[in-house]
Amino acid sequence: MTGDTPMSQDSAAATAFADAFFSQDLTARDAGIADAIGKELRRQQQEIELIASENIVSRAVLEAQGSVMTNKYAEGYPGRRYYGGCQYVDIAENLAIERATELFGCGFANVQPNSGSQANQSVMLALAAPGDTILGMSLDAGGHLTHGARPNMSGKWFNAIQYGLDLETGLIDYDQVAKLAEEHKPRLIIAGGSAYSRIIDFARFREIADSVGAHLWVDMAHFAGLVAAGIHPSPFPHAHVATTTTHKTLRGPRGGMVLTNDEAIAKKINSAVFPGLQGGPLMHVIAAKAVAFGEALQPDFQGYMSAVAENAKVLAQTVIEGGMQIVSGGTDTHLMLVDLRPKGVTGKAAEAALGRAFITCNKNGVPNDPQKPTITSGIRLGTPAATTRGFGPAEFRQVGQMIVRIVDGLAQAGEDGDNSGIESAVKQEPSALRCPFCHTENTAVKDSRPAEDGTVIRRRRVCADCGGRFTTFERVQLRELFVVKKNGRKVPFDRDKLARSFEVALRKRPVDPERVERAVSAIVRQLESSGEQDVHADEIGTMVMEALKRMDEVAFVRFASVYKDFRDPQDFKDLLGDDQSLTVDDRRFLDAALRLARRHLGQTGTNPSVATLIVNDGAIVGRGITAPGGRPHAETIALDEAGAAARGATAYVTLEPCAHHGRTPPCAEALVSAGVTRVIAAVSDPDDRVAGKGYAILRAAGIEVLADCDPVGARDVLGAYLTRSSKKRAQVTLKLAVSADGMVGRHGAGQVAITGPVARAQSHIMRAEHDAILVGIGTVLEDDPELTCRLEGLEDRSPRRIVLDSHARLPVESRLVATAGRAPVHVATLHPQSERARALVEKGVRIIAGESHDSRIALPELLEDLAAIGVASVLVEGGAEVADAFLREGLADRIALFESNVVVGEGGIAAPFSSGRLPDGFAIRRRAVYGPDRFMLLERQD
Repeated sequence: MTGDTPMSQDSAAATAFADAFFSQDLTARDAGIADAIGKELRRQQQEIELIASENIVSRAVLEAQGSVMTNKYAEGYPGRRYYGGCQYVDIAENLAIERATELFGCGFANVQPNSGSQANQSVMLALAAPGDTILGMSLDAGGHLTHGARPNMSGKWFNAIQYGLDLETGLIDYDQVAKLAEEHKPRLIIAGGSAYSRIIDFARFREIADSVGAHLWVDMAHFAGLVAAGIHPSPFPHAHVATTTTHKTLRGPRGGMVLTNDEAIAKKINSAVFPGLQGGPLMHVIAAKAVAFGEALQPDFQGYMSAVAENAKVLAQTVIEGGMQIVSGGTDTHLMLVDLRPKGVTGKAAEAALGRAFITCNKNGVPNDPQKPTITSGIRLGTPAATTRGFGPAEFRQVGQMIVRIVDGLAQAGEDGDNSGIESAVKQEPSALRCPFCHTENTAVKDSRPAEDGTVIRRRRVCADCGGRFTTFERVQLRELFVVKKNGRKVPFDRDKLARSFEVALRKRPVDPERVERAVSAIVRQLESSGEQDVHADEIGTMVMEALKRMDEVAFVRFASVYKDFRDPQDFKDLLGDDQSLTVDDRRFLDAALRLARRHLGQTGTNPSVATLIVNDGAIVGRGITAPGGRPHAETIALDEAGAAARGATAYVTLEPCAHHGRTPPCAEALVSAGVTRVIAAVSDPDDRVAGKGYAILRAAGIEVLADCDPVGARDVLGAYLTRSSKKRAQVTLKLAVSADGMVGRHGAGQVAITGPVARAQSHIMRAEHDAILVGIGTVLEDDPELTCRLEGLEDRSPRRIVLDSHARLPVESRLVATAGRAPVHVATLHPQSERARALVEKGVRIIAGESHDSRIALPELLEDLAAIGVASVLVEGGAEVADAFLREGLADRIALFESNVVVGEGGIAAPFSSGRLPDGFAIRRRAVYGPDRFMLLERQD
C-alpha cells in the first residue's frame, strides 16, 4: 500500500499538469506575454498605421497561423518529405503553390521562405556564386538591404554595384543602369525596392539584362498585391525570377515566396531554399499563406487594392500641398517617400513626433541624403493597413493634414523644442471614442447627430468595460457615413438600425443569426469602401433586399412589400419574377470571370476563351477555363472543382452554356445535374447549335437564368468568337503606332522605333492573344519583320503570320519564310500557281488563293476564308495603306492606337488617323499609359 502511494500522487500530478497544459489559456499560462499581446492589440487599434510594409490580416489567416500545423516538422517538399505524417501539411502547401501561381500567372512557386530576405538569399544562392557581380538599387534611392547594401550578406559576399535615380525626376535612371551593366557585366540585375513609389519598366530592365547575359530578378515585396489585382504591371514575362513577401500588400502572414516561369530556375530555387538555406518549413505559416492567396483571388481584393492606390495618391497630394516633397513627385503604388529637407526636419524627429501623436511611420533615407542612416532626411508612408481598417480618401486627407501640422510644429519649435500641444491635439482626433473614466477604446455609439453648425458630430457613447456614459464632439469620423433620406435630409448611418431591418424581415424565419451578421457586416464594408461620405437610403435598401433574396424568400417579400411601396400588384409580381438586374455581388463575380477569361486569350486553340466561376454563399468554390483543345469546357472543369459545393450555387459564365452533344455532353445539362440554382451569363452564344437553347435547358429545370448581363465586357474577351459566329468572318483589330508628328514610319528607313519598350511589350502580348497577324507585302519588303511573339514565356504563343501579297513577291530569304517552321506563314495571293508561289510552298509557306477586287485581294472574302480555317481574330500590323483599306471597307472592328512623344520628321509616312482625328463610327473603349506612351482602344459602334 505504502509503496503504491507515491506512484498514485505522481500520476495525479501528471494528470493535473496535462489538464492545465491543454486547457489553460494564455493569460493563465503566461500573464506577461498575454499582457504584451493585449497592449500590442490596443496599440494597433488606437494608432494610425502608416508603415508601408505592414498590414492587418484576416481572422482566417490568424486562425491558420495559430493552428496545430505549428506542431509538424516537414523537411522537403510535398510528396518528397524526410518525415512521415505529412499528408495533410502537403495539402496546405500544394494549395498555397496552386493559388500563388494562379494569382501571379506563373508556372512555379516556392512558398517556403520564412521571410522576404530569405527568399532573396535563395535567388542569389541559386543563380550566383560568392564574388559574382550583382546590380541593384541603392538604399538611399529606395532599394532594400538585400539588394547589395554593404552591411548585408548581399553586399559582403558579392561584388555589389548600385544604381540610383535621376535627381531631377526622382525616377530610376535607366541609362545609368544600362551603363553600369555594360561596364560591370553583372550575373544578376535586381529591379524593385522598398521605398520606390513609381511603376518600374520591367521590359527595359529585361532589355538591359539580355544585353549583358544577366538574369533579371524582380523583387516585388512591396507591390505584389497591386500586381495580383492588375493595378501594377506584372514582372512576368520579363523577369527570369521574382520574389515577394506575403504580408505587405498581400495581407498575409509574415513570410516570403519565389516565383518563376523557368523550370530549370525553379529546380535551383527549390534546392537553394531547402536544403540550402532552411530546414523544416513553418507549415502553420504556409497554411496562412494559402488562406491569404485565396483571399487575394476573390473579386473584392481588386477593390481593396484600388482603394489602397487611390488613398496613397490622396495622402501624397495632401502632404505636397502642405509644403513637403515626395521623391519622384508622387506615387503609382501604395507608398511614398517624403523628403523633409524643405522643412528642415529630420526623419528621426518626425517619426518620434508622429508616434507620440499615435501615427506610426518609419524614418527613411532619401536620394543624396546628408544625414546618417540612423537619422535620415525623410519618412516613408504607406496606405495598406489603414485601408484595411476602412479608411477612405476623406480619412487619408485628414491624416495628411495631421502629418503636416506636426511637421510644421517641429519646424517652428525646433527638434529640441516643445511640440507637445500640437501632438496632443492631433492624438485626440482619431481617439475621440476613448472612455474618459477607464481610458479604454472599447466603446460604442448610443446615438449621434450633427451639431447645429454642421462642423462636428455630437455622439453619446457607452463604455463596454466600465459602463460609463459620455459625450464626444468629433470633427472627423473614421468610417462614418451619412444617409440621405428621400426628402434630402441627412442623418448619420446607424448600423444597429440596419441590423434591425434584417431582424424584422426575418422574424420567425429559419436563418442562422451568424449569416445575418455576415450580411450586415458585408453591407457596412461595402459602404465604407466606397469612399463616399453620403449614401442614399434607397441604395442601402436595395443592398438589404439583395441580401434577403439570397437568404429567405419570405423575408425578402416582407421587406420588399414595405420598402418598394408598391401601388400596382403587377409591379410586385415583376419583382418576384425573373429580375434581370444584377446584384452587387453578381457584378463582382461576373467581372472576375471575364478577367479570368481575358488572362487565357490565345491559349484555347480555335475555341473561345470561356470562363466559369461557381459561387456558393459568397465564396468561389470552383473555377474553370476552356481547355487548350476545346474540351473539357469551362463549366465542366469548374463543376468538378466545386464538387458537392455546386449544389445551391450560382454559376457565373462568360458565354451561354452549350446545348449540343459533341465529344462531351451539353454544359447546360451538367449545370442542372450539379444542382446549380442560378446562372448569370455575360453574353448569349450566337452559334446556331446553342443560340438560346442552353438557357432553355436551364429554365426548364427550374434554374434562374440572367442572360446577356455584360455584352460589352464580354466583347472585350469574346469579340473574336462572337464576330466569327455572327458575321462568319474573323474579327479585325488594327494596331497602329503613331509618332508625335502623326507618322507611322519613315520612307526607306526600315523599322522605326516609335514607341518605348513597355508599349512594345504590350504589342507582343496582343500578338499572343490573337489567332493571326496580317501585314501587306510593302511592309515586309520595307522592314523584313519576323512578326513573332518574343516575350519570354510567350514564344510558343506566336500566331500564324499572313501576308497580303497579290503577286507572291515575298522573298524566300525573308525572316518570315525562315521562321515558317516556328509559326505558320500564309501568303494570300491572286497567283497561287505562279512559280514564285510554288517556291514559297517548298519553303513551308502556305498559300491562300485570294479573290480579286480591282486587281487587289478581296478583304471580305479573305476574312471569311480565315474564319473557315479557325481564325477568329486578326491583328493587322500592315502600316498605313493596309489599315486604310480595312477602314474603307468597314472591316475594322477595333483599333489599338499607340501614341508616343517621338518625332519622325522629314520623310515620314503619315498615319491614316490619330487621337485628334479618329475615324467615323468608333468610340473610345479604354485608355492606358505604357511608360512614356499613351494607348487607346477604339471599338466600332454598330
